[in-house]
Amino acid sequence: MGTSITVPVCRDTLPLLINDPLCAPLLRALWTPEQLAALSATVDESEVYYAIALAYTSWNPEATRAALMRDWFGLYARGGMYLCTVSLPGWRRLLEAAGFQRVESARPDLWDLDGAGYVLDLRHRGVDGWIDSLIDNAGDELPPPAKVVAASDPDAAA
Repeated sequence: MGTSITVPVCRDTLPLLINDPLCAPLLRALWTPEQLAALSATVDESEVYYAIALAYTSWNPEATRAALMRDWFGLYARGGMYLCTVSLPGWRRLLEAAGFQRVESARPDLWDLDGAGYVLDLRHRGVDGWIDSLIDNAGDELPPPAKVVAASDPDAAA
């Protein structure tokens, strides 16, 4: 048994996310108040998603975790920008191996463990470019990801 929750980041969902102690540090680290106000207006227009939760029980955890991760990676196939905050070392390693960039200034004050915010921005390099970089660097430490560009930055370089 498991569940995951991913929320589009837009002006409609921002009041919920910006007041959440898990999500707010990463949102504030990535964007100024003006940039947050310029996010897409609605869920349907958003290209930014926040993976809020991934949880499963102790019954058949390997299969459940695999199914939940398959759902997450299926979402990544849409392109866009993906945000996540994690504390467990294994999950941090997984995100880093998948090309997520750790945002050092986005540390929630929720856990005794070393929690941090992560970003995977596929808006400019695309899904194929992301997968190519994972394949090209299989077994190697990944190169640092490209600079994260604000979702509302119209002058972002491709």
